[in-house]
Amino acid sequence: MFSHSIASLHPGLYLSTLKVCFLFLVVPQLPVPYLTLSANNVTEGQPITLKCSIYSSDSAQVTWFWICGNSNLTGSATATMHDSILTIQSNRAYDGVACYCKVRPSGANDTYSKMSNHMTISVKCKDAIY
Repeated sequence: MFSHSIASLHPGLYLSTLKVCFLFLVVPQLPVPYLTLSANNVTEGQPITLKCSIYSSDSAQVTWFWICGNSNLTGSATATMHDSILTIQSNRAYDGVACYCKVRPSGANDTYSKMSNHMTISVKCKDAIY
């Protein structure tokens, strides 16, 4: 916390002393996460593993979020301080859908979130003959 008397900054200009206080909140700045996919082209029913990583020596606690299309898949992921892994069973609902992750310092609001690159999944029908 920083505190300073305005009267001490400008002596003789003020008859009374006004004390101003500031509280500085330090939120760690996170690097942008990087997303990788086990495979972008899969056959329906195969698992797809998405991994998001941040490269930082900071040991701040973070919260991860996963979005594929309009679906929030956060609850299906496992997470550590520097990585989050999401494994989903592919189905046609994911065909052509872009997925990404977000990370933010735990306890901070969404203003401090960093979003990864987006990856699009292509799911082929199981019965399709090419």
